[in-house]
Amino acid sequence: MKKIIILLLIVFPILSFAQEKVTWDYPVKPGSEEWRFTSYAEKLQKNQPPLSLMDKLTTPQLFDLCINYPFNMDIFLFNNPNNGIRKVLNESSCWQEFIKRKDGVKTLIKIYDQTPISKIVSINDKHDRSRLIIDTYIIEKIISESTLIKNSDLKNQKVLLKSLMKKHDEKKEFPKKYYGYTYYSTISAILKILENQNEISSKISENIDYYNLVERGINNNKELEQEILTIAKNITDI
Repeated sequence: MKKIIILLLIVFPILSFAQEKVTWDYPVKPGSEEWRFTSYAEKLQKNQPPLSLMDKLTTPQLFDLCINYPFNMDIFLFNNPNNGIRKVLNESSCWQEFIKRKDGVKTLIKIYDQTPISKIVSINDKHDRSRLIIDTYIIEKIISESTLIKNSDLKNQKVLLKSLMKKHDEKKEFPKKYYGYTYYSTISAILKILENQNEISSKISENIDYYNLVERGINNNKELEQEILTIAKNITDI
């Protein structure tokens, strides 16, 4: 299944959350002859945007580079996608730059809110639909597995929390499309914000299912899910 998803997104990268087009493009792309015959280390080196370029980009333009980063799909090469996203973040200069931006969260909120789950699942072309599902997942994992939240103020954290809760409710309506990792990625992102605000009690954090959610991005404990959502709702209602 992972290989099928990756192949679809390599061959049909038509729709995405890309915002503002940038003239610079990745020189070595999946599916090309050069990609096939170039070593991993060389592909990685060639596909790092110049720092002089990134310094001049707006944050939405920088996100455009990030969401189209050729190695994003490496996430799905790992049994634990959290390890995959951490590897991508560690090797990508554009994602590292985006995470440092003070308006990174504000930019993500605007992008994240523009396409409701109901609109994504209604797309007839399965390749376009898969691309947006994966883009949504990547955004949620960037929130949960990076230090992005630490660079934002409480106001934007609260707005993002509301967006994530709304998206999670929407996912519940489409269990055939959103399950497992793609379902719980919103909960992981919500949890990251709550942890940053010191809202998680020791009773919750000592739960073994909490560990699985933090470390693996998966959860089979519905009571834990509801506890996390209740805490988030109490914060956003203030």
